[in-house]
Formats: sequence, C-alpha cells, structure tokens
Amino acid sequence: MSMDMLVRNRAFRRLVAGIAAATALGMAGTAFAATAGAGRAYGLNVTASLPIVGLTVPLGDTGEQAALPNFDVTSPTVQANVAVGTVLTLTTGDIVGHTESHLNLNQVTSTASVAGLQANIGAIAPLPAVLALSAGVISSEARAICVGGAVQRSGTTEIANITATVFGNAIPVAAGTYTAAQDLINVGLLGATVRLTVNDMTTTGNRLAVSGLHLVVSVPFLNINIDVALARSEVDMPNCAAAPGSVTITVDEPSVTFDNQNSVPVSGTCTYGASNVTITVTDVEPPVTADVSTTVACDSNGNYATNMNVSSQNDGDVTFTAVQDTESDDETVNKNTAVPSVTITSAPDPINAAPPYPNYTVSGSCTTGAGNVSVVIGSLPAVSVPCTDGGWTHTADVSGVAEGTVTITATQTNVNGEDSDTRDVLKDTIPPIVTVEADPINAGNQDTYTFGGTCEIGGSDVTVTIGTGPNAIVLTVPCDDTGHWTAGPVDVSELPRGEVPITATQTDPASNPGSGSAAPVKSTAGAGQRGIAPVPVGGVWAGLLLLATGLGFLRRRRSGDA
Repeated sequence: MSMDMLVRNRAFRRLVAGIAAATALGMAGTAFAATAGAGRAYGLNVTASLPIVGLTVPLGDTGEQAALPNFDVTSPTVQANVAVGTVLTLTTGDIVGHTESHLNLNQVTSTASVAGLQANIGAIAPLPAVLALSAGVISSEARAICVGGAVQRSGTTEIANITATVFGNAIPVAAGTYTAAQDLINVGLLGATVRLTVNDMTTTGNRLAVSGLHLVVSVPFLNINIDVALARSEVDMPNCAAAPGSVTITVDEPSVTFDNQNSVPVSGTCTYGASNVTITVTDVEPPVTADVSTTVACDSNGNYATNMNVSSQNDGDVTFTAVQDTESDDETVNKNTAVPSVTITSAPDPINAAPPYPNYTVSGSCTTGAGNVSVVIGSLPAVSVPCTDGGWTHTADVSGVAEGTVTITATQTNVNGEDSDTRDVLKDTIPPIVTVEADPINAGNQDTYTFGGTCEIGGSDVTVTIGTGPNAIVLTVPCDDTGHWTAGPVDVSELPRGEVPITATQTDPASNPGSGSAAPVKSTAGAGQRGIAPVPVGGVWAGLLLLATGLGFLRRRRSGDA
C-alpha cells in the first residue's frame, strides 16, 4: 500500500472514532455542524541561521486548504537530502502530507508521514558529535471535530523503529503512539542545547499544529540556530453551529447467524441535512474485538439503510449503534456462528504397558461454543468431552481394548454442521519373548564360549549379561530376521567355577521390555581359584603325611589280596 493511502486510511479511522466519541457530549434533540475549516500538512521543513542545501520550501506540502467546499488533498511523494552548513545532514525515504475536511461530519483531519529518517548533527568545535537519529516511520495527525457545540482538537504521533545517540551514547527512545508532547532528548553543553520533542503540539487561536518530531539546535556563542519540523499536521475549525436532529436504528434480523453474518441488514431514521449516519457494531461480552463501522448517507426522506459485515465480531451479544452528529440509538442482538472444527492433536502411539497404562490420554482442538466433543477410543463407548478455550482432553482406561490397531475418533456437532477427526494407533502391551540357550562351560570351550537364544523380530538389539559383580561381561548383539540372537565367541575363563547366570533383555517396537535367562555350570576354576596351597613339612605335618601314605598302602594291599 502506498504512503498516501496509509495516510488516508489512518485519517478515516480517526474520523469514525471521533464521530463515535461525539455521542458522549451530545445534547438531546440537537445536532451540530461545523461551518468552516482549514488544514495543511507537510513532511519536512527546516529553518536555520546557516545556509540550507536541498530544501527551499516545505517538502510533501499540501498547501493551505479551506472549506467550504470540502477539500481532500494529498501532496506529491518526495524524498529529502538536506544539509545545514556543516552542522546537520538529513535524508529520508518517502515524505507525504494529506489534509481533508468533512464539515457535514464535523471533521477536519491532517496527516503527515516521513519514512526512512537519517539525521546527524556533526561536531561543532569545541563540541563532539552531538546527535545521530534514525526512524523507520514517523507519522502525525491533527484533528478538529465539532462535539456538542464545541470544537475539540487533538494530536497524535506514531513512531516505528527509532534509535538515537547523543555524544556517542545510546539514548532509550520508545517507539509507539504518543498523544501528548514528550521530550525524547533535551541536553545542553557549554551553553549549547539540543532538544528533540515527539508529538509537539502548539495551538494558535483556533489552529492546532502537530509536529511528529521537532528538533531544535541552539549554539548561541556561534550564532547557530536550527529548527527542524518532521511530519507536521495542522487543522483549523473556528466554530460549530446548532441544528435540530435525531437518529434511530433497527437490525432487520432477529439474530446474527453463520449464514447472514457477512451482510446483516440495518436501517433507521435520520435527520436530512445533518451529517451522514455512522453505524458501529461492538461486542458486548469479552473478549472484545475491534469495532466494525460504516457510514451511510441520510436520504431526503429522512431514512438510511445498509448491510453490515460483522463476521469479525465474537459470538454472543453485539450492539449496533447509529450516530448522527451528537444523536445516537442502539439495538443489541445475539450472534451465534460457531461452526464445528475438531482435530486430534495428541494420541500417543504406541499404547504400551509402561505407566500410566492402563490410563491413556488423547487431546485436540475444537471450536469453542460449538458444543462438546464426542470421543471414541477403539471399542470403548463414546464419551462427551467439554470443549474449553478451543481444546479438549480425555483420559480413559484402555485395558479392555484389544491389542492391535486402535481407532480414535473425535466428533463435534451443532446446528451449523459437524466435523470429525480420526487417528489410528497401535496397542501392544505384550512383552517380547526372549530365551537363553547355553551349554556348560568347561576347559575346552571357556576361552571361546558361544551361546544364543530367541528374540522378537523387529525389536531392539539384545543385551546379554554373563556373570555377576565386577567380573560380569556385558554384550549387545542383534536380533536377526529369524528371531534368533548369538553371542560369542567370548572368553569366560576368568569367571568363577559353578553356576554362571546369563541374562538376555530386549524391548519390542512398542518399547515393552522382555528378558530370559539361563545358568550353565562352569567346571573350571576362575581367577583366584587355580593352584594347590603348599603343605608344610616336619613335625606333626610330617607324621600325618606318613600316616596317610601308610593307610593308602594297606588299602591297596587288601584290595590285591581280595
């Protein structure tokens, strides 16, 4: 969208808001109309005690405009590249001004906008570099409106992406909307001053002037004075005149529905010769969305009619208000347009035996106001679940649901239609079957011991633990496509004699764990068990040794005699 269109649209929004505000100060049975008005807007003007290069007249200037008749003037779009002596350099992107009057609507509005501002105040001996300023967009608005027989004037400025440094130090400058004048920068050094004001407003007689940014530089001892006005808007409205008036409104439908929300017929009576009728639709119940407004002419018979698109308003009560000058009337009707829209956004897959099983939770999104959500999990009966803040959640005991594919369905239905979503998940709570098949361990196989077992195809690798304690051996081996696993050859010679526990564990695709075990006997000694302790010789030990030898000789002799 072009800069001048942005300025026009912004002015119109302010115009409608002003008309709506006028009702607060109205006088029953009386309408008011401005009899004259003037306006002007320009993007940039500089005055200085030094030579100015690049600017001889205000840029983006609409010139002075006066009503009646009403005016609507937009300046040509220009850019600036200005230098003031060796002190100030200033460049911009697009600059545009706009001013318009609608005295039949009691309104004069001027707007001005400057994009891509870059301004620098360089070194002025003996001062260092003073100011560096940049802004994405600066826009101002000056507005005058006739309210209850009195002229009200206001000014606002909007600034986006603004940064500033003074003497090389960053200054916190807030972007946003300003409705009152505020000094962003006001510094002095050795008698020199630099002042930067946002939304600088001055009133002279009936005339309001708003400068989006107003930069003033004064160095008295060097006779340097610079005044820069950026995004300047001016309006003038001398008076309002009173005239009789009245307005009524009727919404020509009993309620706002999904079918008619884009074009709700509205009509009423009005005062011919007064201003146009502004119709505004407002949410009654929170959360409140932006109002919807339109303006329609009052015909010579004192009637008006139009159709309102209120699709952006929330469901619930909405109020239609008609305003003509200071008179107003309203009617409240109910809006109900909720169309079911439901999804399943969370359905954990797979369902396994891990906690919190057998509890299983599914959830999703839904249309608030379109009724509860009917949730079905597998063979379980349907459950009606509330739709709260656009979401639903349901937890069920699924222990009775069969293993295998489980279909989950969520459905939302009301008078405006039906919507549903489906999700298939796997239920697998049966652990994998894992076995261990291992031969006894002996001197012939302990150095290259090989063993194996069965496992579940498609599951994880098999973790095998041989032995216990610090000497345990842990291996990870694959489960092949025949459902078997094999470990080894592995050296188990260091394991102790006796039963050797072997455990194999695996998880299936649903993350259920399973295990099997065996305890083959090892007949050879392990670490710390090999060798025979030396037998002491002499004394009692020598006698015992001789006795044992003699007894053995006698047994063999008797055996031979027999």
